[in-house]
Amino acid sequence: MAPQGSPAPQGSPAPQGSPAPQGAEERRVVDAGQELAVGLFRLVAALASLPAAVLLLATDPPLPLGLLAGAGLLIAVGWLFAFRGARRRAAGPERAVVLGPESLRLELGEAPEVIAWRAVDAVELDEERLVVRLRRRGARDVTLASPGGGLSLEDFHERLVSRWRAARSASPHARADRPGTGALGPDRP
Repeated sequence: MAPQGSPAPQGSPAPQGSPAPQGAEERRVVDAGQELAVGLFRLVAALASLPAAVLLLATDPPLPLGLLAGAGLLIAVGWLFAFRGARRRAAGPERAVVLGPESLRLELGEAPEVIAWRAVDAVELDEERLVVRLRRRGARDVTLASPGGGLSLEDFHERLVSRWRAARSASPHARADRPGTGALGPDRP
């Protein structure tokens, strides 16, 4: 592996902390510690809200408060399951996002999913949900959180957009004058 700060040799992954040259793959390992920390915050929230919701339901509240307590109970149970999933993913095999010159490879589950850049219509930053969304033709959208490891969501978005632009400009099928192919996603009114 190349020292930090120097470009990785062609075909080998770039160091975790630096962007790879456009022709090389950049492998970003998902930070399991960051995911587990978010899971722990959800556990604490569940442990705080679950007894309060149960206590409120036990007092035979009026209908609006009962509905609110019921919703709080369901949310708390959801947070417990979210913590369990975060703990399972953190203990599982290493997961990664690999940005290549022609495709994006998601090593997040059983089998890697490869998404060709030419099949992506837009790369959007969703600041409300804190994810990057890849809009694809004829397939479901893909949402990705920042893999962590010191890479902010905005930096992750910029790297995805940069790879997407480079692949589209190199593709003979890419046309900048087509609607919905703006640099950051679909044309906005």
